[in-house]
Amino acid sequence: MPQILARLLNSPAGNLVIRLTLSTMFWTSGIEKVLNWDASLGEMAHFGLLPAPLFAAATVATLFGGPILFLSRKYVWIGAGWMAVFTLLTIPIVHNFWAMTGPEKVGEWRTAMEHISVVGGLAMAAALASRDQAQS
Repeated sequence: MPQILARLLNSPAGNLVIRLTLSTMFWTSGIEKVLNWDASLGEMAHFGLLPAPLFAAATVATLFGGPILFLSRKYVWIGAGWMAVFTLLTIPIVHNFWAMTGPEKVGEWRTAMEHISVVGGLAMAAALASRDQAQS
């Protein structure tokens, strides 16, 4: 790897940008859910998550809380784990492709596979953060 790229990736600023980028799908979804609260309540009810206000609030807490911890230097692993568990739980609740047919099934299968990839990225980020803390 070129030295300049290695320095960038290993710098505190570079590491923060990487974690910010990896957590984008969470905090941007949190912003959207807060700004469109009624739609968030409808989404929770649609997926059978009742009482909808409780599940919507817990979802928003996750969508902001996980990234906040993930962006900290000390609690990267907790934030990554929180976001990973949430992401995996969305597969059987929201992206249950095995119960679908046609184009909808294919789209939800792709989304589920993307979610699994995100979980892998979060695990890698937590592992690297753990390594960095052990070396400090």
